[in-house]
Amino acid sequence: MRQRIRRIMANLAVSLRPPESAVMDTESLDLREDADLRRLRVERWRIIYAVYDIEQWSGFRRCVAVPYE
Repeated sequence: MRQRIRRIMANLAVSLRPPESAVMDTESLDLREDADLRRLRVERWRIIYAVYDIEQWSGFRRCVAVPYE
């Protein structure tokens, strides 16, 4: 499972918004307007990451995989 999650995270460097990712509701959070909080489901795990669009540049700073219960 660890290798699979690492491979998915490496693929995020190529495609930050894959079709299987979901946009999370961030209305109650204090996020910048150019930030996009997304979630990827991998079996019982969720990869939560943020995408920042600044001057036509996208990237992610931190990616966390957590088990979903």
